[in-house]
Amino acid sequence: MEELKARVNTIDEIVGGIRRPKDAKDERHNHFLFEGLYLHLRKVCELIALSMLLVHRMDGSANAGRLLKEWRADRLIDELTRMNPIGFPKRIDRVDALPGTTHEVNENPPLFTAKEIKALYHRCGDLMHVGSLRSVLNNRIRELNQFEVQEWVAKFKTGLANHMIVIPSTKMSLIVVMEDTQTKRVSCQFAKFAE
Repeated sequence: MEELKARVNTIDEIVGGIRRPKDAKDERHNHFLFEGLYLHLRKVCELIALSMLLVHRMDGSANAGRLLKEWRADRLIDELTRMNPIGFPKRIDRVDALPGTTHEVNENPPLFTAKEIKALYHRCGDLMHVGSLRSVLNNRIRELNQFEVQEWVAKFKTGLANHMIVIPSTKMSLIVVMEDTQTKRVSCQFAKFAE
């Protein structure tokens, strides 16, 4: 999660500093920068999927050899949501709980879904490829959208700032705070379902 946070923050810093192009050289430079940003967004999708896999290994449901070898975010998300339909990260109010205490966790509306993460993963992958010979000969440059990148950065920062992953088979959830108030690092703790 530290890598995910660092990537999202770095994308945010870079996209905020990109200037309007003055000429074709600047336009090309910005295009190359945005290709890199889309690659980082794709890696964020992969990190979300791998984090889900790691959490779901607790109950043994995700220990199948094929899942441990899988790296493609879309396939991991498909398989993990099939095994646990409510196992995608859920946005929650901040929880500063002491061990052994009971707290009610308030779930908030999601800013993104598993389906949207898979769509972003595919879009980013498509943008990384040169394309067909026809598209090259037609001098077609794929559209890279600064606002789309900024929108996803905002969704990731807000949607993952405080979230949980529910693991019904263990009657537990993993509570994740992306920036602990004291350490400024990611903080994770398991919480039991209330009886």
